[in-house]
Amino acid sequence: NPTSGQITIHFNETNSDATIRVFSIDGSLIKTHEVTNSTETKIALGQQNGLYVIQVHSENGISTFRVLKQ
Repeated sequence: NPTSGQITIHFNETNSDATIRVFSIDGSLIKTHEVTNSTETKIALGQQNGLYVIQVHSENGISTFRVLKQ
């Protein structure tokens, strides 16, 4: 799953509200992105290469995944 800096998050159905948080691997919050009435959104990661943790908070619960930026 390496990326050059931008990821796209797809939702199974239109989310009324979701909050996406991007963390560095050391746990520092890098950015928060709010999504309303959408089936997908694009997120730009931080400028440094490395591993990032993405948390998606939606009406369906919390999903967490890791993304490697090269």
